Amino acid sequence: MTEKILHQPYPALSRFILLPVLYRIRRALLLLRHWQARKARVKRFIYRVLGQRKRLPIAESDYFRLLKVIRQEHARGGVHRKLCARLRYLLSRADHLPLRLVPEDMVTMNTRFELLRRSGTRFVLTLVYPREADKAKGNISVISHLGMSLFGRRSGEYISKSLRVGAILYQPESRDEFHL
Repeated sequence: MTEKILHQPYPALSRFILLPVLYRIRRALLLLRHWQARKARVKRFIYRVLGQRKRLPIAESDYFRLLKVIRQEHARGGVHRKLCARLRYLLSRADHLPLRLVPEDMVTMNTRFELLRRSGTRFVLTLVYPREADKAKGNISVISHLGMSLFGRRSGEYISKSLRVGAILYQPESRDEFHL
């Protein structure tokens, strides 16, 4: 009988010793995974709060005029609601610059510039307010995907893998024409 006791596994003993240990290991792994996810969320929050994202430089007059355009589009109830919300977000993370401090190579409102494709195709466009938009004349509305991508970009910057801003042909702020 003593031989049976010595060679028999002890299920009761293993249950009392192994289960709490396995439970603790499982809990530690879950906490580690949760901690890593929380660490990533905290890191994104810190970058957002500290302003590590690229801020959009914008002339003060353009900022207030664009807010007025957003209000008009919202009151009109047009199809541009999502685009207006995106533009409002861009404006919320903008740095307001006095008109005389706007860089000469930056795309602002009523700026005429070149848009270059990687294939060599060249487009001459003007970034305008929605009421002046006309594709035939090359006037691109700021409340469009392309217009928002171009707004605040500098000469030579890529807006996608195949499109980049070329030379700035005309910028009202650089010629002291602030009434446009």
